[in-house]
Amino acid sequence: MVVLALLVVVVGQAVLASGQVRMSALDQRLQIAQEQHRELELRVSRLETPARIVGSATGQQHMVRSHVTQLPSVSLNTPLAAPILTPAPAPSPTTTTTAPTTTTTTTPTGGQ
Repeated sequence: MVVLALLVVVVGQAVLASGQVRMSALDQRLQIAQEQHRELELRVSRLETPARIVGSATGQQHMVRSHVTQLPSVSLNTPLAAPILTPAPAPSPTTTTTAPTTTTTTTPTGGQ
């Protein structure tokens, strides 16, 4: 019985040691992957710089910078003059004409 218990303990330690070796290998792979990720992020940030993009566009792609001039600035502290408003023309008066009404009256006559 004691031999069996010792055998179980030895097997358990062997499994534990094997797991630790696998875990150590996975940890090393994780550290390598994290370092590669950091390097790629740094490379992307260098590629995204505006100076590099402009340099690549003008040098390799033969693009030409446009001659866009800066628009004049407008001070927001100076109020603008009130606009000049012209009144709308007055509506013309409308007249309505009605047809004259005639009434006829009949008077009874005394003839039979």
